[in-house]
Amino acid sequence: MINKLLLLLVFFVPTCALATTNTSPQQTQLQLKTVDDLKDKKIGVLLGSAHDTYATKNFPNAQILQFKSPADVLLAVKSSKVDAALYDAEPLREIFRQDDTLALLGDALFSFDVGVGFSKNNQDLKQQFDHFLSQIKNNGVYDDMVKRWMTNGETDMPAITAPTKNGILKVGVSDAGLPFTIVKDNQLVGFDIELARRFAAAQGKEIQFLNMEFGSLIAAVSSGKADMIASAIYVTDERKKQIAFSEPYFQMATRVFALKNNLAATTQIGSEVPSSENSDKLLSTLEDLKDKKIGVMLGSTHDAFAHKRYPQAEIFQYKSPSDVLLGVKAQKVDVGIYNSVSLKEILKTSPDIGTIGEPFEMMPVAFGFSKNNTELLQKFNEFFQTIKANGIYTEMVKRWTEQENPEMPQIATPNKNGLLVAGHVSDGGLPFVTVRDNENIGMNIELAKRFAAYLGKDIRFDDMEFGSLIPAVSTGKIDFVAVTLMITEERKQKINFSDSYYEIGMSAFALKKNIASKDGASDTRTETSFIQETINSFKSNIIEEKRYLLLLDG
Repeated sequence: MINKLLLLLVFFVPTCALATTNTSPQQTQLQLKTVDDLKDKKIGVLLGSAHDTYATKNFPNAQILQFKSPADVLLAVKSSKVDAALYDAEPLREIFRQDDTLALLGDALFSFDVGVGFSKNNQDLKQQFDHFLSQIKNNGVYDDMVKRWMTNGETDMPAITAPTKNGILKVGVSDAGLPFTIVKDNQLVGFDIELARRFAAAQGKEIQFLNMEFGSLIAAVSSGKADMIASAIYVTDERKKQIAFSEPYFQMATRVFALKNNLAATTQIGSEVPSSENSDKLLSTLEDLKDKKIGVMLGSTHDAFAHKRYPQAEIFQYKSPSDVLLGVKAQKVDVGIYNSVSLKEILKTSPDIGTIGEPFEMMPVAFGFSKNNTELLQKFNEFFQTIKANGIYTEMVKRWTEQENPEMPQIATPNKNGLLVAGHVSDGGLPFVTVRDNENIGMNIELAKRFAAYLGKDIRFDDMEFGSLIPAVSTGKIDFVAVTLMITEERKQKINFSDSYYEIGMSAFALKKNIASKDGASDTRTETSFIQETINSFKSNIIEEKRYLLLLDG
């Protein structure tokens, strides 16, 4: 019997070796040579964009996967959810500066002029902008802007000062990323931001930026909410029916990009784009973050912590957790900061990401309520004490934090007493909230649904940006905030907090290749050595599952 087991081990070891390799069968077979190779592949696009329209029309047999944000498109490529994706050349240039795992496929698919948008009822302002644009093109200012933002990839805004005696210029933007617009150190920066600021200065006006979703821009300028919109907007015939465009200030090409491993040959966007380089110092403690680029979620306690703790660092503020994660993966930032509990779940599906040190700044979290609705707050606290007393809360915490792939229970929410509206962020991450099979699940979702059932109400979840939650509940747009809000003195001035239902800390995370291990080397180790993995697999598959009996039977 021993000889037969040894023989089985000999055959079993190569199998383990194959199982631990980093190259999947799909990666070895997928070698895209031209754009035509996408005809039966998975293609990622931004929902409602020109890329979406083009891909749907030109690749009828492909599987077109539509994403709500540019960050989601890029993350889909990085995680191999799609084989390739369509995106604008200039933002890709910025991504390629730091991320050498991506490359282009073929030539540009199509190009569009980019212009500033105005209401059709405000032709005077449009003409004034066109005159201003002509001036900066003639005096060299425009060329300098292109060189700084597009070619050199700079991220610092120049000082632009002028009298503001002529009123306010309201400009709608969407911070989709550099080189056009991003939030850095609590300030909007980028080519479009500088262009708008220079125009406001030429008008002698104070500027007010309205940062919103890209899909809301045209409606904002059409309704007069914004005087103009500047956010790398393609000039298309369809959009011309709704708004007036300035003279073009840029021309943007659409390119196909994918992981280098999936391409037979690779292309860069211009020879001036440098390849990425590792940081000159591996990260080992929180002190190492002091002069780095740090990604945080806009308006979060992580945001406030980073600004206070690291005054010399560059703080890049993103709208969602997935944007922060992508910023780290694409090496737009050196490190990200997020809540330690959700980050633990993220690391399960991101083997290239690791944490720096232990969780820090432990704080209680709670749901948020309007100061004008103390009755609803009291009812929630009564409900919460009830489920703590009867054991439901303990079971919830155990299920969501300890079990693999926890299931969302069925909770009936009758609407006999009306509707309860909860604000949340759908991509916050488990154990608190995520989307699975088009359904919101997680501990926060279950807690909110049980509260609605306790009140005999139906519930609706409004998915919004984290920074919009407190204003939304303060103004009555939503009834309460159902996310893991850390309780801070500053927030207490704006909203009321429920009893705390959990305590979480913050964690700093980065690419593993940039993190030093305890012995000072780069942390590229796997959790288990090959030999130990072989022993564990042999024990599990052959001994514990009694498959040796099959061998003995021939």
